[in-house]
Amino acid sequence: SDKYDRKKIIESDIYKNIWYAFHRNGIKIPFPVREIHNFSENTESLNKNREKEEIFKKIEFFKDLTEQEIKELFPRTKSRVYGKNEKIFTEGDEGDSFFVIYKGKVSIIINGDKVATLKKGEFFGEMSLFTGKQRSATAIAEEDLELLVLDKAGFSEIIMNNENIIHKISEAISRREFENEMRNRRQSEINREKDDILIKKKQNSMMEKIKKFFEL
Repeated sequence: SDKYDRKKIIESDIYKNIWYAFHRNGIKIPFPVREIHNFSENTESLNKNREKEEIFKKIEFFKDLTEQEIKELFPRTKSRVYGKNEKIFTEGDEGDSFFVIYKGKVSIIINGDKVATLKKGEFFGEMSLFTGKQRSATAIAEEDLELLVLDKAGFSEIIMNNENIIHKISEAISRREFENEMRNRRQSEINREKDDILIKKKQNSMMEKIKKFFEL
């Protein structure tokens, strides 16, 4: 009896993950279906998109962009869904995409250790989007998940010939990277000036990496 119950749970998880994989790749199950659209559904969809855009505006790397730049950038994002325990990517994978959590939670794992749980409104994968760097961690869906995804192709037209955006993004990434490096070290006010110099050096290097990756 216990084994039978376990079998049903496993089957359910397999079918659910197959459905999510089909959904991500645009595969529809071929059975008769009737779609009915009404005003309330359209309004709900519109409100959902507005909520996603508001989440997107609060992202650290984009918060200094103009309203027009955000309006051009957000439509280039894609929605992607995952089932519980599905891997989004694995440490060492190649990648050029950036993820923002719209629904659910994500576990971030480095060298087999869980280092963070990210929730709605938080993001990950920025280094791969901006520099093409290999994934430095493994990301796994803790529960059913919906992500907003921006890749190199979607970002290229926005960043092209816009030195201001490159400057803002490289500064934000460099500061975040430096803070991560210093997380486990005690910092005093005496070191603040030195820290700013190190961040500036990181930023100059980061700008060159971004320009090279986007062939600017």
